[in-house]
Amino acid sequence: VESFGAMEKREKTEYIMNQMRLVLAKKDYVRTQIISKKINPKLLEQEDVMDLKIEYYQFMVRYWLHEKQFLDVAKSYMMIFRTKSVQEDEAKWMPVLTAHAIYLTLSPYNNEQDDMLHRIDTLEKKKLDKVPFVKALIKIFLKKEIVAWPLANEKELRSHPVFQDTPHEGASDRWDLLKKRVVQHNIKVVSEYYEQIHTTRLCELIGLGEKETEAELSELVCSKFVFARIDRPAGTIKFGKKQTYTDRLNTWSDSITKMLDLVENSCHLIQKEQMVHAARAKLKPKK
Repeated sequence: VESFGAMEKREKTEYIMNQMRLVLAKKDYVRTQIISKKINPKLLEQEDVMDLKIEYYQFMVRYWLHEKQFLDVAKSYMMIFRTKSVQEDEAKWMPVLTAHAIYLTLSPYNNEQDDMLHRIDTLEKKKLDKVPFVKALIKIFLKKEIVAWPLANEKELRSHPVFQDTPHEGASDRWDLLKKRVVQHNIKVVSEYYEQIHTTRLCELIGLGEKETEAELSELVCSKFVFARIDRPAGTIKFGKKQTYTDRLNTWSDSITKMLDLVENSCHLIQKEQMVHAARAKLKPKK
């Protein structure tokens, strides 16, 4: 213990990283998480340990992929991307940035994921211009438009390492998950433009069968990102949160207030016009 405590920061970090490498090789992911917490992320921001920072977050990518926490995978890639040595070399930052963007789109929709998508689209615009198929993928999830599946740039996306079994297994599952996220995006778009829609019409719009559509819609409802009610006998779906009596009363009260404000403003405008016309009439010379 005394020897470990007396080690220099780099030597100590290398020792812990070697532990992470060994437990990952044994696929002991519980110990991987425990050991990873021994490293202070702030320490990895120092210039003399930049190589260790990259290695550390590569290990974390493997861990989070096993846990299927794709938002954390995306965050790990972003930490690698922000490293100075990576930023200076296009051959290094391009695969990292594209992996970050793709894993963001694979993450479940929430406010943090949406914010990160907007940030990468704004802050890394010039770099994304060099990889148009990834930029197009990001735009799909930022625009409020229904997207057809298969995607227009499917061939290029399929060739990306994220959708290959090397270096990380599970490429087929990740591709299926991308399709799922596109479908969920389409349902959210429909929910913003429709108050009520026939189930058959929704199936046509998102390109799924009735059972698959209900399953995807139910998942979004359970996660509270879409409010909807399915009426199976009528074959309809109603979007929007059900209002309580208090909500209805508040809405009615707000509407009355707005109406009275409009009436008051209209009265002021009418009185103003009457005063202007009266003043002009007095100024007209008598014949």
